[in-house]
Amino acid sequence: MTVFSKPTDLRARPFYCLMVAILEGGLLLGLLVHLSQLEGKGWAARTVFYTVITFALPLVWNLSHRRFALSYLACGLLVAPFAVDIWGNIFGLYDSINNFDNYLHFTNWTLLVSCFTVSVLRSSDLSRKTVVSLATGFGSTMIILWEAMEYLVMKAGTESLHLTYEDTVGDLLLSMSGGFVSALLVTLLMTKRPVR
Repeated sequence: MTVFSKPTDLRARPFYCLMVAILEGGLLLGLLVHLSQLEGKGWAARTVFYTVITFALPLVWNLSHRRFALSYLACGLLVAPFAVDIWGNIFGLYDSINNFDNYLHFTNWTLLVSCFTVSVLRSSDLSRKTVVSLATGFGSTMIILWEAMEYLVMKAGTESLHLTYEDTVGDLLLSMSGGFVSALLVTLLMTKRPVR
């Protein structure tokens, strides 16, 4: 198996560092400053989980003995949805903009699946059809797990989540659609290999 001794796109490192700074700055602000719009949002749990996500790809890359290509572009794309969520909460956009959550489900899943797609394309020579299928399946799996996690958090007593059947189905459809669109576009933009 190929060993990737260094990241494939060092030029994208500033993008990753910027996303990390935006995310961690927002998390720190929420911990240090009392903001009424963050009450009941599980900020401490978000801080731990989102920080783990921030460094997940570099950590997995090293633990796997560099058996896949680490991409700073992919790392930045992974952090971006969580940064958007954090600052959306800080500015109270979920409450002040109608359907803001719906817009983010589509947008954030385009970013998340783009991260996966970039990683697969940089680490393999799979056909475009296979990459799009894998990435779409990844995005679909992630939104199912996300909605399941939200349900468990709500059942644990978090007051800010008001999940309904309609909202959950809408989130699933929007996120899966965003994932498919990004998988298709990123694959087409990053490769000129013929469809097998």
